[in-house]
Amino acid sequence: MRALKFICSFVVFWASWQEARSQEYFFYYQGRPQPLRLNTEYAYVVTSEEVTDSSQLGKALGEEASVIRFSEDNTAQTLRPVSQTDPKREHWAEIQLRSKRSDAEYVDYLRKLKEGGFLKVVSPYFQNQRASKIGLSHYFYVKLKSNEDFPVLAKMAGESNVLIVGQNKFMPLWYTLKCTDQSPSNALENANRFYESGLFTHAEPDLMTDDAIHAANDPEYVNQWGLANTGQYGGTVGTDVRAEDAWQITKGSREVVVAVLDHGFEMNHPDLQGNTFGTGFDSESGTSPALVLGSHGTACAGIIGAIQDNHTGVSGVAPNVRLMSVSNSLAGSPASRQKRADGINWAWLNGAHVISNSWSSAVPYAIIDDAITNAFTSGRGGLGTLVVFAAGNDNGGVSYPANSHADIVAVGAMSQCAERKSPTSCDGEGWGSNFGAQLDVVAPGVFISTTDRQGANGYTGTDYTSFFNGTSSACPMVAGVAALVLSVNPCLTHDQVEDILEQSAQKAGTYAYAASVGRPNGTWHNEMGYGLVDAEAAVQLAQGLLPATASFDLFSKDRPFDIGTEPNPDGGPMWISEDIWVRNNLDGGTTHQNPEFKLLSPNGVYVKITNRGRTASACANLAVYFSKASTGLVWPTHWEDYYQGTSAGSILHGDKINTVFIPALAPGASHTIEMPWYPPDPADFDSDVHHFCLLTRIESPADPMFDEPTLVGVGENVRKNNNIAWKNVSVYDTDADAGEGTSVFVRGVQRGWSRINLRFFDGGFQERIRARFFERGGTVRLTVDPELMNRLKEAQLDGVKMLDDRTLLIASPKARISNLPVHSKETFSIALNLKVLLYEKEELLLDVVQENAQSGKFEGGERF
Repeated sequence: MRALKFICSFVVFWASWQEARSQEYFFYYQGRPQPLRLNTEYAYVVTSEEVTDSSQLGKALGEEASVIRFSEDNTAQTLRPVSQTDPKREHWAEIQLRSKRSDAEYVDYLRKLKEGGFLKVVSPYFQNQRASKIGLSHYFYVKLKSNEDFPVLAKMAGESNVLIVGQNKFMPLWYTLKCTDQSPSNALENANRFYESGLFTHAEPDLMTDDAIHAANDPEYVNQWGLANTGQYGGTVGTDVRAEDAWQITKGSREVVVAVLDHGFEMNHPDLQGNTFGTGFDSESGTSPALVLGSHGTACAGIIGAIQDNHTGVSGVAPNVRLMSVSNSLAGSPASRQKRADGINWAWLNGAHVISNSWSSAVPYAIIDDAITNAFTSGRGGLGTLVVFAAGNDNGGVSYPANSHADIVAVGAMSQCAERKSPTSCDGEGWGSNFGAQLDVVAPGVFISTTDRQGANGYTGTDYTSFFNGTSSACPMVAGVAALVLSVNPCLTHDQVEDILEQSAQKAGTYAYAASVGRPNGTWHNEMGYGLVDAEAAVQLAQGLLPATASFDLFSKDRPFDIGTEPNPDGGPMWISEDIWVRNNLDGGTTHQNPEFKLLSPNGVYVKITNRGRTASACANLAVYFSKASTGLVWPTHWEDYYQGTSAGSILHGDKINTVFIPALAPGASHTIEMPWYPPDPADFDSDVHHFCLLTRIESPADPMFDEPTLVGVGENVRKNNNIAWKNVSVYDTDADAGEGTSVFVRGVQRGWSRINLRFFDGGFQERIRARFFERGGTVRLTVDPELMNRLKEAQLDGVKMLDDRTLLIASPKARISNLPVHSKETFSIALNLKVLLYEKEELLLDVVQENAQSGKFEGGERF
């Protein structure tokens, strides 16, 4: 029977392949031809250098066509350049033909357009079963079989008269190529020829579709029935995601980050700005920060993580998690699939635990498949980033990419009456949620209240919308529930999180859920999947998988002779951990290098972790943060989403770099974690431009912190907890001259008023220092601002020479400034000018230390 089934399947596949292959127009996806039909209403063009705006193009087209879209092409800047990069700026446009034409007449018209002399490239539009409007740009993508195959690609590109534009920054086997005015074939024909050569893993044309899953909106405000259904809109009471019950356990963790790959969201929205993570990423330009390219993303973000209990607007399902913005136009434009894949790759590489995707595509793409697979296999340090996709609003089968991978959580929409959203459901709206074999779960998808863009930019003009609908709203609801799950158990794999969502789902409605082949997580139904997500049950399941508090004890050294005792009895400085080091490249080296500011490749942060306990470790993560250096840094104020004004604007001064999974360590074993890091640009800072700090935190529910208060100097927490380590580093831009001076920040880290001492050490701390700064005649000239000079009048100066009303001179290790009064979070900048005689290849040390005047404990410091 199995053999007969195989033969029948093969016959069906061969017949469908032959049918598609016999079509005049098709492309390959995962080895199978995908048929296309011409859409004779539109065309894609690349203009000559003389045509630089839409009016010029419209005049050249005359009465036969009009310009719908006209834009400069920025694809090259999103790629890593190769030797054949074309430096010319180009413009592309979508044009609409004013009269109907047969296929033959349309093809002939495109040929005449190309011969007109004002266009470099002319490409057709297509349609398929999913979309009636699919543009073909002049780009196509090729995936090499190995890194050594680039010469093969270059040879075939030369033979085909196409240009290699660049290499994908995130997936180095993928290259983007383009047709030029010298290319005899278009991107579709070239992609097929490259694939059929057998020399490459994939080759696919850049087909353009508009991919936002649109839904209706209305300005009236109503209650959020999806979180607590009390019968709004005639709904079934209690048919909701049980968020209020879940909130009795958790409202989310600040350590969990949900990326929203969409139009980008307003990070300054009053209901979102306290929950944002970093500056985000704009996949259209390949740069940070994220932009706001439409209203869709702000609505999605609010459903996940709008702030709760702030007397403003709405609440997200996970109101305490952090939101990462990854912007994309979701429109049909050149290289749109490559840019969508870049957004997915950037999100997991930069610490996303969950990626929420309220978009679909009418055509499938291997380059997007590869990015999603990367998130599953490499995200969260190997545990995998959870990827959630909207199923689509076509009242048909689940859309791509939601249908492309078994590990994707494909989300359908449900009405307020516990039924699949369909044209006949109780809400009265005419659209339907997609359903079928790939559907996993459903969530509320009509009459959803959420954040809107501020002012007149959004759907309503009121900063909120009450009618955000579709699987676009159901998808972020599920992403938020997944974030709650990871908040109580951060060591779950992405597969485990998906299993929990499916196993805990409510069997909503009157559907006949039943055991189904390939659906191991309970009963399932074609229209509802496993059912309606249940936040409370999912969180409880996740808690049940937590390991018991164990006898393993992971730590990183603070000081050279640290053995992990809590609190650390060593009274020396905590900011020189030898278990933290940086390399300019990800080369696995074991000696520290000064981090280098660069754009195209990361530095590597390396952290050594040792298990001093009696059992093997389990369920532990390493979080790494950076902050602008200061003698007084407060946790978590200066380490999470911390901005400060400079002459360059509001600049990020501190934030999380990433969180990665720590593999199981046997008792006594050590392991070194490697983490990519792009340090800040020193030129963005007005003073103390080079000095930064790295903070590492080992986080595990089975190995909790020993004693960690918040809003205190980070040095206190480092000393008390062997899970936390700290290192001062100096970042340099080797291509820029940053000058000879440097600076140090002095801050109040205690609550209210306190007094501090500033001390200057040139002998290190238990290090073997052969030559000392002051013994060599070294001097430190301090330049302070007027307010700090006034404070110095209340302090005691020992061995400090006053040169003028703003300048002090230090020339001895015995020099100190004592009992200087400072207030909580108050910051002063002191410019330092160091002078000393150095011999070739010689290094000298100087530590500027902030000491609590009452206790004598070090609160922070910087090393020069």
